[in-house]
Amino acid sequence: MFDGEGGHTDIERPANPGAVSMTLATSTGPYPVNGSASGEFERLARLATLVLNEHIDDAGLCAACRGVAFPCQFAVLAEHNTALVS
Repeated sequence: MFDGEGGHTDIERPANPGAVSMTLATSTGPYPVNGSASGEFERLARLATLVLNEHIDDAGLCAACRGVAFPCQFAVLAEHNTALVS
């Protein structure tokens, strides 16, 4: 069950506020191969946008990570992915 903050379930939430956990936003299993990576880059760009919209600066802390300084590792990684696909 989602708690509405950061998209984490109670099971996935790190016990230590400084700890980092990652939840995949995609289903498990193989993706169809169509001979082009453009679909994967589009998916990466959409996911990075979702992460950047959730992990925002809230008075120097990440709004999604509870007690973690902004920018958190998720925001930094999403920024890198956005730059990669631009």
